[in-house]
Amino acid sequence: MATTATEIVATNCVILLDNAAAVPTDISGSLNSVTYSPENGVAEWHTFGTQWKQRRVVHKDMPVSIAGIYSTNAAEVAQLIENWFFAGNDSARTVRVYEPDQEVGAYILSGEFVLASYSVNLDAEADDVVRIEIELLPDNVVTRSTNVT
Repeated sequence: MATTATEIVATNCVILLDNAAAVPTDISGSLNSVTYSPENGVAEWHTFGTQWKQRRVVHKDMPVSIAGIYSTNAAEVAQLIENWFFAGNDSARTVRVYEPDQEVGAYILSGEFVLASYSVNLDAEADDVVRIEIELLPDNVVTRSTNVT
């Protein structure tokens, strides 16, 4: 088999997160990792007279983990997430992940997500910037499409 010639790299991915006013905000410049994990919820059973289990997909889920640099800029990921948590409006927000970039033909992962949790590790001994890690859970359907504009 020939080596692929259609590989992608993540350096130009674009990630948009709605701010409190529902305006899509590009948080790519303060992120360095996005992991989405498609999951099928699978029911399984076994009946008398058979040796094999049966299984059926009964639901879907797609948690999204994002990690980035903790900063004080209101339009970057750390402040958007902390304002989401502390402002008292826990409603879902739109998240869009464009891969490998935002050009025509790029893939778009899109959905409404709730903020499940986030963590900030403040370590005086670390030779690094402070980082933030965020867990988002979908609030209904997540779609994958191709950018046509």
